Order: sequence, then C-alpha cells, then structure tokens
Amino acid sequence: MKVISHIICILFLSVNVFASDENKLPESERYFLSGIFECYQDQLTTFIHQEVEKYPNLVVYTDDPLLTDTRNFIEYVLTPIDITVTAKRAYHTNKLLMLRSLINQIDVLHGYSDVFNFLGELSTWMYTGVDLIADEMAFVSSYLPESIFEDDSKDVSTLILEAQEQLKSLPEFGGRLRSSGKDSHLKGDLPSLLFDYDQTRIIRTPTVIKDPEWEKTMAGEHPEIAEEFKQFLRYYAGQGKTHLYVNLSENNSKEGHECRIISELETDPTVQDAVIVVRLDRNSPFYRQEDPIDLMNADVFMAEFTDELMNPSHYNWSRRLVMTEWTETLQILLSEVHYGYFQAKPELTLEERLAFIDMVHLKIVTILMDRFHPDTANISSSCSNNRSPSFYSVLFFYVLGPKSELSFEQRKQMVTLLFAPGMLVKNSPLASERVDRLPGIIHLLSK
Repeated sequence: MKVISHIICILFLSVNVFASDENKLPESERYFLSGIFECYQDQLTTFIHQEVEKYPNLVVYTDDPLLTDTRNFIEYVLTPIDITVTAKRAYHTNKLLMLRSLINQIDVLHGYSDVFNFLGELSTWMYTGVDLIADEMAFVSSYLPESIFEDDSKDVSTLILEAQEQLKSLPEFGGRLRSSGKDSHLKGDLPSLLFDYDQTRIIRTPTVIKDPEWEKTMAGEHPEIAEEFKQFLRYYAGQGKTHLYVNLSENNSKEGHECRIISELETDPTVQDAVIVVRLDRNSPFYRQEDPIDLMNADVFMAEFTDELMNPSHYNWSRRLVMTEWTETLQILLSEVHYGYFQAKPELTLEERLAFIDMVHLKIVTILMDRFHPDTANISSSCSNNRSPSFYSVLFFYVLGPKSELSFEQRKQMVTLLFAPGMLVKNSPLASERVDRLPGIIHLLSK
C-alpha cells in the first residue's frame, strides 16, 4: 500500500531507541511479541468474513472510489501477515489508518448504507466484541509461579501483593521507550471485552483521543476523538444503545484538553444519545490523602469529600444527571458507606479514608449502571494502564459478590485485570501506589 513506507518511517521516528534502554520496549510491543495480536487478528478476520457474507457488494469490483477503498481495506485486513514484530505493527497501524480514512469519507457522503453499517459494526466490534482475556491470563500467568494461584489459603490481597513483588523483580519489564503522541490504539493498544456487570458489558479501551501531535495540543490546538470510537458511538445511537464513559483523567494543563473533548461527546448531536460521561478523581492530593494526620474526624472528612465531589477540577457529572437530585444522592452515599462499611466510626485512619474514597467511587459507577442500564461501560484515563486497572479489578471482585471464594480461574483473572495493561502497554507492572490501595477496599468488599 502506498502509505506503508510512510507509516513505518513514522513508527521509527516516534520511538527513540538507545543502547542503554536494553530492557525497554516500544509502547504496546508486548501485544505483538506475546501472540495476543494473533488472537486478535484471528477474531478480526472471522468477523470480516461474516460481514462480507452480510454485505457481498462491498467486495465487488467497481469504479466507485469509496467502494473501491472499502474493498481494498477488506482485502488488506484478510492479507496474511509476516511474523515479524515490525511487520505486525505496521500492518495494524496501516489497517487503522485505512479504517479512519473510510470513516472520514462516509461522514461527507450519502447513499452508502452498506458501507455505513459495515463501518459501524466493525467499530462497535473493535470495542465490544474482542475477547482477549484468556490469552492475557496466559500471558500474565507465564511470568508467575502456579503456586500463587493454587494456594486457596491466601486471600485476594495477599495474592495481589505477592504477584506484584514477583513481577517487579523481572528485569525484562524495564519500562517503555517514549514516543510522541498519545494515539494509543494506533500504537497497538487493543480495546477488548473484560466481563459483565448485570446487563452491562465492561470493556477496556485505550485513550480514545487521536493525538499524534501532542506538543501542538499543549500549545492550544484541539485534540480529536479517534474516528473508530466516534463511529462506534454513532452506530450505538442508531441502535438506541448507550455507553457509559468513566474518565479518570485530570482536568489540568496536560490532560484538560482530553477531559473537555470527551465531555463534549454529550453535546455532539451525532452521538449524544449514545454516551454518558462522568469524570472521577484518581490523582489529587485529596484522593491520595496527603494530609499527615493519622486519625481524622469522620464528619470533617465527609464534608471535605462532599466539597471535592462538587469540584470541577476533580469531578465532572453527566448532563443527564439532575444536579440537585444527584448531589443529594452523593450525600446519602457517603453516609451509607460510613455506616455500612465503617460502623459510623467517629474517626477514620489514613488507610480507612483511602478505602472510603475508593468505595464511594465504586458505588458511584454501579449506581450509574443501575440507573441508566448502559449496554457497555469503560473506565479510562489518558493512558488506560495506570489509573484504571485497579478500578477494573475492584469492580470485578465486586461483581463476584461478598465473601466469594475465588476459583483458580477467577484468581488468575483478577491478577490479569490488574497487571496485564501495564505489562502489555508500558512493559512494566502497575505502580505500587495503585496496588497498595487495593487491600483496604478488598477487605471492605469481603465482609
């Protein structure tokens, strides 16, 4: 294809490789090294074959430029891939750029219902239909002794902390090589299905921002939502479906553009009926409870928490929520957590306050899913492998129910949800500060 050489050039220029970085890898390189990308590709080709059977006109030779580009895209996707990592990465990048080009064309053209449906169904499949959990579980487990998962006498907190220590000791996970831009999907970070919460499918997404020139964005230019995510929401809107987007990014100089553009999806007339956006604090001084006081008056803490929940620098709420009613709901929630999980203790230790905050966040997300019944939901931040994995793992534990004795496979899945994103995308385990908070909330959920 005419753009392949250009793409490969971009890939090499964007990744600065130095001899001293022998244990570092380019972003998402583990997807291509581990065999997980092959699993993804097998599922993709199966899906494309099904779509061709549904829309046979898409592969008929014609002089129509859009239909020709669509046929070329389908043929490219079904082309066997060379086994080298460089070839697989270039193939993935080229495939996604071709898809984005098709979506941009269909945006301005009319009368191509088959192409529109195909692009909508493909984009929706990319976010909600890819099942990589078994391969990711095998990947993470291959770096851990089987005894970690087999010992039923260990509680989940012990399991997680032992896995963290094992993974931190491995020299091959020495971090990632820095590259320009924040277009994680383009770099190889693959969206996938994780598990279900009642009728809602919980999915993992890389950042949905298409931002290959981050430095310009920092100077004031506007980032854009990746075409494939926008098309997924457009298709959802046409199907009467909804998606809950839980954003964990910060509203600061670095991530503020992302927060704004994601929140503005709720006012985009083409997708607003299909998306609910909220933003939760995951990194502020209050979230980390940096106040050195070991014991804090619970009423004072909850009053501060109430103020934080209304602070637009740290939280944003969906336009679908009636704020007077939602504010009251949050106040009731704080009281319920205080009474239900902390027996209305007048003072809370640092560890208890940290667990209290995480419990409230968990309850907020489940309340939103119970209220709006979204078809899908994601929990994401600017890099989706730092702040969100611990949230996903806690939600998974919550889904299993209180006092659940996790099976061998569930223990593996819990560890995978927590560590796979960092290992695959950043070539490193999840930061200790994220893991260290988990025992507190797991203890509460185990009661």
